[in-house]
Amino acid sequence: MCSDLTPSLGSYTLAKLQAQNPQGHVNFDKTFWPSTADMDALRQKDDWRQVAEEHSSVDNLRKYFARSPPLSAQDPDGWRPHEHFAFLFSEEEEEFHNLIRKHMVMPYVIGDFFPGHSEKVAGGKYFALVKPNANGAPIPNARGAPVDANVRGIVSTWRRCSASRAVAESNLAVANYLLGQYGNFLQFAGQKDGATRCAQIVKLLLANHVYYNVSDPLVAVQLEASNTFCSVSRQPQFDVSSGKASGPYDDGRLQVGDELPRPRTLDKYWGYFLSMQGNASTMRFNDSQGVTHHLPCSKGGQQGHGLETIHSAVPVHPSIGRVCERHLGCKVVGICDDIFIIARLSKALPCAAEMNLKKILKADLNMDLNVPKFNVFFPGTSFSLDTARCALEL
Repeated sequence: MCSDLTPSLGSYTLAKLQAQNPQGHVNFDKTFWPSTADMDALRQKDDWRQVAEEHSSVDNLRKYFARSPPLSAQDPDGWRPHEHFAFLFSEEEEEFHNLIRKHMVMPYVIGDFFPGHSEKVAGGKYFALVKPNANGAPIPNARGAPVDANVRGIVSTWRRCSASRAVAESNLAVANYLLGQYGNFLQFAGQKDGATRCAQIVKLLLANHVYYNVSDPLVAVQLEASNTFCSVSRQPQFDVSSGKASGPYDDGRLQVGDELPRPRTLDKYWGYFLSMQGNASTMRFNDSQGVTHHLPCSKGGQQGHGLETIHSAVPVHPSIGRVCERHLGCKVVGICDDIFIIARLSKALPCAAEMNLKKILKADLNMDLNVPKFNVFFPGTSFSLDTARCALEL
């Protein structure tokens, strides 16, 4: 992708970046956050020793850099891990390798940075590529406006390395949580081939559509959140990570101090999340004139590696799951910010309405659903457009 697409560096790209970075606040309610003593106690347990001594061992760091594809995403300096970092682990220099691990990787895992450095540590660099159409040609905007752009965030190679090792250690437990916390809601975010598995499940759930009455057919309603990674409020993210609500959620059904479900395996990475989202960070973008623009980031996180994908999906999961529990006639499947509700039309639309029209996700997480991308799929070639319209009108 990086070698075939054209960079998008014009002023219109800067405007898009600014629009995609809505600002929040970092004055958090920390009432239920774990204390330093709590984290010290957690790091005395066997689970933490496994993280520190096994999953973040020098040997695993060496394997990470050795197996990184040469054309993987760059770090903020434009280097690539396979080409510029793997050689650091090529010699038998145990003391040097341990210094790299201690000072370059582990600070991300435990959130150990000098005060005042977090703004840069949690930041990174944006690059934008012209968005192609199906034939590979750039997609023009209306009335000859500049072409549309795909924006990507690049964070430090050391941060991606530590995040990759965290995902390798926690992925199974997180998957069990996302697939097992709610009986009628499956979320495939952060899993290998998650999008394919999500599509396969949706297809299976729609397979027996021929047995449903045409007046109330089996359908799949698709909802998509807008700009999820950069738009979610950070307070509810920290609330779910700490396990307790700092304010009311779910239209008042949950109150301050109520328990919030979470995968406990992520407790070990509180320091990472705190250092990455506990402060406003700065993203950089270099335009076509060589001018560097600094864009503040105080909501959500930067899409770019598996741990951020997990951290985006896990806090959203309870809000969607609680709605699903009130609509047991629906089966809901998700892949990150795409949600599919499979049920009879008469049941699927009220479930979608509670998530969308009643603004549960907006109130809880400050997430906006992308209304133009709201879709209702009627499976089967025999179902005509007129019949679908009639079913919706009913």
